[in-house]
Amino acid sequence: MDKVPQKREEDPTRKWRCFALFLLLFTFFVIAGMATVVIYYEIIQHQSRDEQNSPNFLHLQSGQHSLFRDLNTDEVTAIRNYILNQPAFNITNDTNFSLGKCYVFLTEVYLPNKSDILTFIETNQNPPPCRYARTVLFRGDLQPPRVEEYIIGPLRNITFHRILVSKHYQKSVPFLFRPFSELDHSIMNNILKIVEYNIRFILQNSYEASFYDCQHHCLKAEYFSPMAPSVSGKDVRLVWYWTHHDVEDYLLYPVDLFLLVNMTGSDSSAYKLENIWYGGKLYDSPEQLAAEYLAGKTQKSYIPYTKRTKNKNVMYANRHNIYKTNVLQPLLTFNVRNNHIEYDSWKFDIHMSTSRGPSLFNIKFRDVTYAYEVSLQEISIFHNGYKRWMRYSDMTYSGFLLGTKARELVPGADCPEMSTFVDSAHVFAGRFDLKVFPNSFCVFEQPTGMVLRRHYSSSTYSGSEDTILVLRTILAIFNYDHVIDFVFHKNGIMDVRTSYSGYPLPTIYSPEETRYGFRLNEHLVANIHQHSYHFKVDIDVFSQTNRFETFDIGPKIQNSDWVIKAFEKYEQIKFTRTLKMTENQALFKSCSKSDSFFIFYDREHLTLYKDPKAIRLQVRSQETNFVSENIGNEASVSWKRYMLAVSKIHEDERSSSSIYSTWDAKETTVNFQSYIDDNESIIDQDLVAWVTLSATHIPHRENYPLTSTTDNNQHFSLIPFNLFDEDPSVNSVDTVTKSINVKKQQSER
Repeated sequence: MDKVPQKREEDPTRKWRCFALFLLLFTFFVIAGMATVVIYYEIIQHQSRDEQNSPNFLHLQSGQHSLFRDLNTDEVTAIRNYILNQPAFNITNDTNFSLGKCYVFLTEVYLPNKSDILTFIETNQNPPPCRYARTVLFRGDLQPPRVEEYIIGPLRNITFHRILVSKHYQKSVPFLFRPFSELDHSIMNNILKIVEYNIRFILQNSYEASFYDCQHHCLKAEYFSPMAPSVSGKDVRLVWYWTHHDVEDYLLYPVDLFLLVNMTGSDSSAYKLENIWYGGKLYDSPEQLAAEYLAGKTQKSYIPYTKRTKNKNVMYANRHNIYKTNVLQPLLTFNVRNNHIEYDSWKFDIHMSTSRGPSLFNIKFRDVTYAYEVSLQEISIFHNGYKRWMRYSDMTYSGFLLGTKARELVPGADCPEMSTFVDSAHVFAGRFDLKVFPNSFCVFEQPTGMVLRRHYSSSTYSGSEDTILVLRTILAIFNYDHVIDFVFHKNGIMDVRTSYSGYPLPTIYSPEETRYGFRLNEHLVANIHQHSYHFKVDIDVFSQTNRFETFDIGPKIQNSDWVIKAFEKYEQIKFTRTLKMTENQALFKSCSKSDSFFIFYDREHLTLYKDPKAIRLQVRSQETNFVSENIGNEASVSWKRYMLAVSKIHEDERSSSSIYSTWDAKETTVNFQSYIDDNESIIDQDLVAWVTLSATHIPHRENYPLTSTTDNNQHFSLIPFNLFDEDPSVNSVDTVTKSINVKKQQSER
């Protein structure tokens, strides 16, 4: 009888081993998949961040916001080819420069008309309006020599050029008014050789240095004070050149040698030394100085060579390395793409003008238009002093090309380490090369440490920290660094802030100078001066047909109904609405203090209660202008007369200043005063607010070696005023709300 096979018993552990193996494999594949996703995500995100900070990304992308971008390589090449092939320009190449030839000082983008840009942005219909270039030529090849400005375009296919003139200035600019360039500095070397030949022994005895063959003890003459015809009384180009020890931060180390040079005309061989100042006395020539020095008739000057070197910066010794390493990339709450920035409910475009510096365009909050343009127009510094090179050292800086002074913002010092940086590109100094300046802007979000809003009651709490987006640029010009911040709050307020750092400009001490400043050391005194910044604020509340009102605040005295004494008076404040009808009614002098609210609105956009939905412009500045009208160089900065001026927009009034304003006070190329002298109507018009921020600086020892920014902040703000139904930040993700347990609080007492 066959045996019935017994059923094999299953090993229970085998079953669990298989399950464990399956679970292990499944876990491995899940982890591997997640790692792949994370690595892929990080690569894509890293690439995206690199693209945002790359000039190629900014210059080559296309889209509706690319109208505001810098010139790109293809456009610059097209401009170069066009100019070199135009006989009228008389340029055979862009590498051989001289004052007697045609020299391309500047080429920058010239935007289409505002109406064309807005039509394109609002409809997004192709093709976009044509972009053009503005080119500034020094025509030393013509007689008489002059400066010419041309519009060249359209950039996508260049077919024409025309001279740029306006209704205010209908001719070419005199050659005398040209901005400083490398041509002037190269010619100055020839004059220094003549000076060196005659007084080298005096320089070595007095300052332990010389201009040439000096090894590590050298002098330099780079800083200058222009003597415009408006102060010299002559139609010539006179320049006072200062002499310094050639070390790091050389402007802090002047010596008592100043050279007055006549640089009139396009023939550099005719440039000559008019006067030379040494040891407290003025001489007609270096030969005269040498003769009197040897005869013992001079008061000898002695300033030993500083221990500072050109290669080692003692000022910052024992400081930490400011270049820090980013170890953590935070979650970005804003987006920078193609010079277009979005943050919370804000949207705007940025541009760095080669001549004027930072500009913002098409600024919107919650899709409500605030302004078409908010842009820097000019920076000026007017120095004061007893010696003529300080007394007439009035500088406007657009001629030094403000946009080219914004470069290399440093993470961890100028901006938070995790900022997004944006480059700019410029074409200047004779060359048709697109020069990229890295880190011209930085963009970052930060908490201010201030409470944006809050309320605590017996049963609830609601509050929010003020977290802001900052767009920053810093313009380093000679001895000062000018910080320009555009600040965006989540409650719909936009601030524009200015401050400055760097070191004060010292000159040689004499008893007369102490009326203007304080001594820094045995040899130096730093004098009082005024910094001024001018901005264009093209406000468009909902549309381009706006009105301007002031809410004028004042006292109101009336009989009191609640006082027993007869005829008792009670005083309170009220405001009166005043609609400004013309440009002359909308002028607010810099020397006046105004408690008025400045209100811009479109009369077609009202609240439920028939009040205008408006933007308030608030200005916070040291508003005093100490210079009388049309005295000295004042006419070239006539915008300084007004804390605020409101005018009707015109395409040929794009800027309040010009690159010639250091020299042209006697015959202003751009006369801001003429914008408002015609006294046009500003009712239901496209309006521009022109804002001046000023700060008077009396240098003191705490400003050495560097001035801090904390005590010289000026700003203006665009504030929604009945524009929204409630605080726009009320639903912000930063809002903290919680209920208060009243019973628990009572039981704990």
